[in-house]
Amino acid sequence: MKKRQSAGVQVTSLLQLQQFLTPMLMPPSVSALTAATSGVLQAVGSSTASGMRMVHVPLPLVYDTEGACLTGPTQIAWMGQLVNMPLKFVLHADGKHKLHHGGWILITLGTHYLRWDQHNLTLSTSFAPLMYLFCKQHETLGAAKMLIDAVQTTW
Repeated sequence: MKKRQSAGVQVTSLLQLQQFLTPMLMPPSVSALTAATSGVLQAVGSSTASGMRMVHVPLPLVYDTEGACLTGPTQIAWMGQLVNMPLKFVLHADGKHKLHHGGWILITLGTHYLRWDQHNLTLSTSFAPLMYLFCKQHETLGAAKMLIDAVQTTW
């Protein structure tokens, strides 16, 4: 991949990825994260008052996967809503092979929800991403376990 296409960041090892994500380390509790983001819920992709859009969820290096999990304040709020709805949602994971960086890909874990489109008068489903995994191994059991553990660690 050419340097200009990757914003000057070249990740070739897990150590480089961890060093890149160090400033985005998740606070030790959800309440600390809420305080860091001024308690403002925002749309996906928008920044908070403190500029924190994505946080790195620290996990022990016990998985057969080289990667790191990421989420955001809005996604954490969505997880909180799901916690209050036991057994009424399904999680779905999928690798985004078109979103890759060399041999590393993005795997997303999320849920689907029904959405009413008032303009077209139709009912459709939308995907709400909850956790992202940037990893070298593509859709492996270790990657799936890492995503699930990251969600459980967050809530």
